[in-house]
Amino acid sequence: MGDFNLALVIVAIVVCVLVFLFNIYLLVNYQHPDDANQAYFPKFVVVLGLSIAAISILMLPADVANRQACRHAIYNGACNFTLPMRDLWLAIYIVDAVLVFFVIPFAMFYYEGDQDKSERWQADKKCLIIGSITTAIVCALVLGILYVRGLTCFMISRVSAELFTTVVFSRKEQLFLPAYSFIVWS
Repeated sequence: MGDFNLALVIVAIVVCVLVFLFNIYLLVNYQHPDDANQAYFPKFVVVLGLSIAAISILMLPADVANRQACRHAIYNGACNFTLPMRDLWLAIYIVDAVLVFFVIPFAMFYYEGDQDKSERWQADKKCLIIGSITTAIVCALVLGILYVRGLTCFMISRVSAELFTTVVFSRKEQLFLPAYSFIVWS
């Protein structure tokens, strides 16, 4: 079982490296020619955001493969050598939330304010910080209000039926069977 988990760890590391390299390739290939050799922080944020998005999607098959390690366990301690998927999921969700609510808005304001390097740069830094803090406060308020007031009551009705019901139709009724089934269905 340890060999399987070692192979899974190696595959996970290789896939993460390939995802980062692919996203760097995408950024270099599709960036605007005027942005070549400048604005490295927003480019890093773009590569990191795309990579986290791809890794969060690719973690589902890794979680399934990790759970399969315990299926054919010969001894009881075999499941102790699996990847800590709960911690990995939590880390991905936290990094995703920090990127969405703090880092990406900061990078956007930074990129917009980085256009001219004059004496206005000090004022632009203040606007950058104010814009980022305002975005974080608005997002925190919206999420907080939705979390606190997000109670929904669903009316649930229980429906039961026999597993198989047999209905006998005559020859003439069989002609109208598609229309009858549509009416009953709707």
